[in-house]
Amino acid sequence: MRKEVGNLVLDNVPEPSDSLLQVISQFQTSRSSLVCDIVSGGDRSGSILFATRFGETSNIHCIAGPGACREQQTFFSEPVYDALWQPGGKGFAYLKDTGGSEKFSVFYMDMESGLHYPVSRTHKGRCGAILWNEDGSRLCYYSTERNGKDWDIYIVDFGAHNDKHIEISVPRIVFQGEGSWSPMDFYRSRLLLRNFISLEESYLYVMDLNNPSIWISILPGIESKEDNTTKTSISFAKFLKVNVKVEECPIALVSDAGDDFHSLRIHDSLGKPLMRVETNILGDIEELAVANYWSPNISMFAFTVNNRGSFELFLCSLLKDDDRIVPEVKLDRILLQNETVLKNTENVLRNSSLTSLNPSNLSRHEVNASVIRRLRLNASLGVLAFSRYSPVSPGDIYTVQLDTKILRRWTFGEVGGLDRKNFINPYLVEFDSFDGLRIPCWMYLPRSDSKRFPVLIHIHGGPEQQSLPVFTPLFQYLLLEKGLAILDPNVRGSSGYGKRYMSLDDQYRRRDAVKDIGSLLDWIDKQPFLDNERIALLGGSYGGFMVLSSIIEYGNRICAAVDMVGISNFVSYLEGTSAYRRDSRRKEYGDERDPEMRKFLLSISPLTHSQRIHVPLFVAAGKNDPRVPASESEQIVQAVRKNGVECWYMIAKDEGHGYQKKSNRVYWNSLVSMFLDRYLLYQKETSKL
Repeated sequence: MRKEVGNLVLDNVPEPSDSLLQVISQFQTSRSSLVCDIVSGGDRSGSILFATRFGETSNIHCIAGPGACREQQTFFSEPVYDALWQPGGKGFAYLKDTGGSEKFSVFYMDMESGLHYPVSRTHKGRCGAILWNEDGSRLCYYSTERNGKDWDIYIVDFGAHNDKHIEISVPRIVFQGEGSWSPMDFYRSRLLLRNFISLEESYLYVMDLNNPSIWISILPGIESKEDNTTKTSISFAKFLKVNVKVEECPIALVSDAGDDFHSLRIHDSLGKPLMRVETNILGDIEELAVANYWSPNISMFAFTVNNRGSFELFLCSLLKDDDRIVPEVKLDRILLQNETVLKNTENVLRNSSLTSLNPSNLSRHEVNASVIRRLRLNASLGVLAFSRYSPVSPGDIYTVQLDTKILRRWTFGEVGGLDRKNFINPYLVEFDSFDGLRIPCWMYLPRSDSKRFPVLIHIHGGPEQQSLPVFTPLFQYLLLEKGLAILDPNVRGSSGYGKRYMSLDDQYRRRDAVKDIGSLLDWIDKQPFLDNERIALLGGSYGGFMVLSSIIEYGNRICAAVDMVGISNFVSYLEGTSAYRRDSRRKEYGDERDPEMRKFLLSISPLTHSQRIHVPLFVAAGKNDPRVPASESEQIVQAVRKNGVECWYMIAKDEGHGYQKKSNRVYWNSLVSMFLDRYLLYQKETSKL
């Protein structure tokens, strides 16, 4: 049966009941607040712009202080991403999507008049990385509109601003690049440009707009004895604005050069390494914010360190003295009150045989679990703003006063009227894979009288992503309403554990990540509180490939599988993904144009082995997906159905890579619940009777 419900096309999918939709909707009504920028002028100076969803999609709101009312600024049916306040202006620039296609366009909103102005002037390509210069007279961004593949750098001039009109110039290309280029910072006449090859390889340059022929290459210092030809990655880069002359300003950059993790380094204006900022915490620096110009000698900056999934926050000041070759850095660690706790079982697992682990003997050692995103720093206002997430809180805005280090919470995100005290935190566990590699995994256990919990294994996408302890509405619903245990592993290839760990699944080692799931199944077998006869898989994007591959290899141990926008054939995927991201994906998965690599990619593609799939499957896709074309989902559905296997298929006509609109997410989550009821919970319970 094939039918349409709104923008959803359902193929062999039963409709959920109104009561189920209502329950799921309550969980999906939770709202997070993602910081965009700090307003630094006009009547709203000191307010914070942020993105949250009150209707179908995320829009921009403004809040004046802790606990104040939110003022919605944009009212679009399509998601709005990012918003940067114009220095010295009366509004902000923002990015808006169209139907999930990720063809973001740049707009400007005058907050006084409420008028919106198109900036990028075209919808042909994808725009991103919007940046103002220090006085708000120019806006910079990248766009692929020239040929759909290469990322060019554009600048737009902003002129007179009155009650009825804002002068905005036609965008002009200041750098025509080949491959992926994006601006990292914009100060005076200079741009910091990053050339992104892959997550393991990128390069940084300084471009002078007054003399475009002069380029300065910023090479991260190799501070170990390893080969200097080793690829390095640069994730963040900012000018430290200690001087009105940009040519005399040091540069802060975050790189893994010579290291397994990304660390913060300070370079002089010509790119020479001066120093490394030490935190004594093992982990990647994931955020970096630099203050607006403060004084001729001081620059403020803030950063976070990802310590195995829990983020630590640091605030720094850099003093530039002309008599000192190496600048002085003062480092302060900002301690966040413990909003939630995780049960850390690492020591228990390392000192046990893993055969007698049960909820009653898990370690009760408490660790502060915070995931911090979107650092925004304004030295003239003396404030640092950021969004903080936890497993039991959907995400709220916090600020730190630079002088007193006082922490304040600005928003109190709603959770659909649910009692947040009932939400469940995960345990942090590890298991040994086939080759002895330790794989970290978040384990959520329901509050249930059951002696053995059915299990849902969630596999993240990327593959260079990391499952983090953040609030996930579907997880909490399945824990509280269905009594499922949820395992959320960070298999090899995940980010957050060093570049060596992240490279362990590259190209010809792709199967090793699937073997990690096999080892997780072995680990489940040894846990007396987990039911190894009732296991389901859920994954999206690359995680969808992992789900399909796992049910091919371990289908006799799995009851049901959910594949969201997943890859089914690496060759057709690489040939069909958007041109602007194809080369970086080839670096990760392999180049399908090479005959030997093409043969290998086909050999590991789930579509090649679809005749071995005999596990009930639910596949979901977005029609406008620019990353994994919907055809990847359609072809695996057709192939699996030839096996006589039950296969549900849903496609959203107004979505792309994952579902962003609330109504679509509610419907999809409801169907996931029904699917797991049918093939994981009900049938297995019946078979045991």
